[in-house]
Amino acid sequence: TFFNILVGEVEKTQGQILFNHKFEDVHFYTKNIGICLQKDSLYSELTVREHFELISALQGHRDTKKVDAIISIFSLTQYLDLQVFQLNDGTRRKVCIGLALLRKPDYLFFDEATSGIDVFTCQVVQKMLKAIEYKFGSIIIISTHMMREVEFLCDRLAVLYDGEIVISGPVYSIKKSRSEKKIKLLMDQKHLDEFFSEVKKFQNCWIDPHTLNDMYKVIILKKGEENPEIIQKLLQVIARFQEQKLIEDFELSSSTLDELFIEIMREYQPVLKDRATENSDS
Repeated sequence: TFFNILVGEVEKTQGQILFNHKFEDVHFYTKNIGICLQKDSLYSELTVREHFELISALQGHRDTKKVDAIISIFSLTQYLDLQVFQLNDGTRRKVCIGLALLRKPDYLFFDEATSGIDVFTCQVVQKMLKAIEYKFGSIIIISTHMMREVEFLCDRLAVLYDGEIVISGPVYSIKKSRSEKKIKLLMDQKHLDEFFSEVKKFQNCWIDPHTLNDMYKVIILKKGEENPEIIQKLLQVIARFQEQKLIEDFELSSSTLDELFIEIMREYQPVLKDRATENSDS
């Protein structure tokens, strides 16, 4: 819905759309936008060549050099005379991306860019998206529920919930400010008390109680706590227990974006519900 409003397919109910910090008529700024929807907007009976010819004509230009360059970059030459229904998912996605780039847009919107495609094709599409910014200079805006994709592709993240942006900023900064360092331990249950007494000496970390009965116990360090001395001392304790064969294995990691996304949703749901209640009462 958000993307459809931005490209003029759906009329907004309130608010304003700014393009380059200016209020512009939707028909003006959409000339500088390319969009690739979740479902490929292709004609199954047309060939790849016919698609490029049709869209070029509709956009009012016949720049054969640009078309040839896009076809070459996306390795579509061998598919030019095939009808779309004869193509696999990955090739159809390439065609859609290539068509979106025809007008060399300032902004390129992708709605669930890798939804519904296999792992190999997903990696191909992600690599293409990384290359587009450098080869075409377009700013890419992606709508996705896949946080791993965000981490791989995006410089900035905005979380949209119930029509509001609840958090935004550089991906690295959001992870650093909200992430927790974790140490996963594989150890025998009977040595827990002894290990607990050691961990309690550190003020900025604790053992996740939800993991007490699991095979792996998890030590959590305070959010935003990047004190290398604490981590080093913890690892020294773990090494000592390992030497005594009391800990079999361990792993140091940080919160994933998936975990942070769930945490953000839990944090903002009650706030937005209260706000909605206040608005309905007034």
